[in-house]
Amino acid sequence: MTDLPTDDPLILMAADSLRRSDAPRFLLSLFSLPPGEHRIAPTLPGVSTASEVWVFITETGGQRRARVSIPFHFEEENSAGLMMPTVWQHVLVDGTKVREAKTYEETLPETFDHEVELAQIAAGDLAIEDMCDACDLPRDPALRGQEAPPPLESNPSA
Repeated sequence: MTDLPTDDPLILMAADSLRRSDAPRFLLSLFSLPPGEHRIAPTLPGVSTASEVWVFITETGGQRRARVSIPFHFEEENSAGLMMPTVWQHVLVDGTKVREAKTYEETLPETFDHEVELAQIAAGDLAIEDMCDACDLPRDPALRGQEAPPPLESNPSA
């Protein structure tokens, strides 16, 4: 296992479970990157291959807060011939939970659609599979055991 920038056992166990899972690697970035701002390129269906987003991570009083907002652009028109608006998928690790929401706004919402306890993620694959299914995150067996790709750019916290 890679050295993680935390000694929080719950974060370490959740990161290990995510690494062993088939979940998208951007989720692992929320647990494995040090505090700061990190630019990543998530590979997800509906996300442009040129799309880059920022992961923001802080640790205060031993509690990790990590967030990412990913834009999904739809190229097709709806039945009325109108282009579909961009949908933002927000993922927030906050204390002991992972929260997810989809909005039409880039800013982090006040309420979330899904919430999973880090202890459940740390416990294993079933909670991760349920979270990915509920949040429409693709799973790929080829990802099992892989690390998250390194960030394209990092601005560590002082």
